[in-house]
Order: sequence, then structure tokens, then C-alpha cells
Amino acid sequence: VDNALRASWRPRNGVQFSPLCVQDEMRTFGESYWHRQHLLPGALVCLRHGVQLSLTNVPLRGKAQANDILLPHLVAHCDQTVQTNLERLKALTELSVNALDWDVENIQDRSQRYRACAIELGYQLKSGDVAGAALSQAVQSCYGCDFLQDAGCVMSRRTPWPALMVRPGVSEPFATPKHLLMQAFQIGRAHV
Repeated sequence: VDNALRASWRPRNGVQFSPLCVQDEMRTFGESYWHRQHLLPGALVCLRHGVQLSLTNVPLRGKAQANDILLPHLVAHCDQTVQTNLERLKALTELSVNALDWDVENIQDRSQRYRACAIELGYQLKSGDVAGAALSQAVQSCYGCDFLQDAGCVMSRRTPWPALMVRPGVSEPFATPKHLLMQAFQIGRAHV
């Protein structure tokens, strides 16, 4: 994960949209609408059109009343360009969008997949268990402490979340950004 991709996870101040979606909707419906996929953490690309999303001054949460929020074709926006490979941004966006369809009852299966991938990547103790401390250190090195803090995924010294995610019998539900970060880390390491 490069520095530009890390920066893409920093909290945004406004809602995002795809200018090409707005054009299509204006032609078809005479108005535009907000897309759930464009509002997700880690979503930086319109998967339909393959372009980076534009940022608006419409607050993401808490500062506006429902009747104050304008539709995308009526708001001021600026193009936000994250300086990194568009395919990387697309892959991160796909992970974020796919998280909408995750089966929340299937936490143990996800943990097993994370464990298997960690072992495949070489994070294994002689006993056969996952080297959770080494995995956690690698995740922290990959993203950096500041980035993890901005994403709301701070690691505690005693029980860092990557180690917990691969520990057998842990049924704690982890926040979506932690799953996205773990998957992106494992996918990135698998392709190195």
C-alpha cells in the first residue's frame, strides 16, 4: 500500500458522487441521486464508470438536516484525485462495496480465511499457529500508525486487532474498516 492509497482512507469532509452517474441520471430521470456505494469508507472510484469520485461540501453526517441536503446535480463539487494507480483504487472500492454483502453470521468463516491466508503468507509459528504478533506488526508497518488512527483502527499493544482476527475462537465482530484493511493487506502481500 503506497502513501497515496493510505491518504485515500483519511476521513472525508463531504459526500462523494460520480459526475458520469449524474450525467446518466439527468438524461434518464431529469434528476440525480446519491449512491450508497459512493459513500462507503474506502470507496474512491465509481465502479460503473471507472472514474474517481468527486467530493462535495455536503456533510457526511451530523451537520445537515435531511431537507437541507441537495441532490448531486445541485451541489458544488471538486474533483478529488488520489495520486495512485486507478486499478488499486478500484480494487479497494470493490472490497468496500462487497462488504455490504458480507454475511454477518459468518464471522468464524472469515476468521478461518484470514488464518489460512496469514499462514500461506508465512506468518506461522513452529507450533502451526498463526504468528499474530508478527502479522500485527506487518499490518502496522504497511499502513502506519497515523493512517490506522485516522481509519479508527488503532492497535492496542496487548491485543492488536489483526492478531485477534486470526485467533481461533474469537467471535468479536470487527468494524468494517478492519476487515477491509486486513483483506487489502493480505491481497497486497499475496501479489508481492
